[in-house]
Amino acid sequence: MLVFNRFRLVPFAVPAFAIAALAGCNDEPTNVEEHEVAFVEVRLGTQAVRHDEGTTVTGGPLVIQRGANNITITFLDEDGEPITDIATEEDHTVVVQPGNALLTFAASSKLAGVLTGVNAGQSSLSIELKHGDHSDFGPKSIPVVVQ
Repeated sequence: MLVFNRFRLVPFAVPAFAIAALAGCNDEPTNVEEHEVAFVEVRLGTQAVRHDEGTTVTGGPLVIQRGANNITITFLDEDGEPITDIATEEDHTVVVQPGNALLTFAASSKLAGVLTGVNAGQSSLSIELKHGDHSDFGPKSIPVVVQ
C-alpha cells in the first residue's frame, strides 16, 4: 500500500512558488503589445490631466496660456505605468486634434508637441493611439482652458 505524505512536498513547494513569482517580475519597460492601454495623460509643467478608457477625466481641465505651451503625452497601463515603447514603434501613431479654433497643435515628436492657445476660452484636445488602420485607444477628449 502506498501512503502519500503531503508534508514531504512542502519544502519543494515554497522554492517552486518563489521561482514562479520571480519569473513573473519584469523590470523591462512596459511594452504596448503586452499591456492594454488604460489611460492617456497630458502634461504641461506640473499639470497632469488623465483620461481613462471610459469617460472619466481626472486633474482637468488643462489650463494653458495664450501662446506656445510645450506638452507631453503618455499612455499608461491599468497599473498606471507608462507604456514606453510607443515612442519607438513604427506601427503605432498618435493622432492629436484641437477641438476648435482656440487651439493649434504642432508635434515635435510622437509623444510631445507645442499646444498654442490662440484666444481665451474653453476647448478640448482629442488624442488617439492608432495601430495600423485601427484605434488601440481613444480618441479621448482632454478639456483645455486657454487664459
